[in-house]
Amino acid sequence: MNFHVQIQTIHDVPITREYPDVFPDELPGMPPDRDIEFIIDLYPGTPPIAKRPYRMSSKELVELKEQLERLRRRRALSDPVLPHGEPLCSLYPRKMEV
Repeated sequence: MNFHVQIQTIHDVPITREYPDVFPDELPGMPPDRDIEFIIDLYPGTPPIAKRPYRMSSKELVELKEQLERLRRRRALSDPVLPHGEPLCSLYPRKMEV
């Protein structure tokens, strides 16, 4: 395998050319490349948090539902459907048979 490594100098970084009086003439070099390690620890079996990003007044909710319904009637909006034919989401809750 042939790898071409391009080594940058301090003068290759645009910000150092824009503000030369802030940066010293000699620096030891660019910082080394580091992997970013980011982990979110999840507990097994924990369901996702279902929370609205912000509260909506009842008037706003009614208006939103009306706008979505108008878009659906004009076929500008459709419910996504999973491969087995089940809708991904619905505005109207299903009635459960007991």
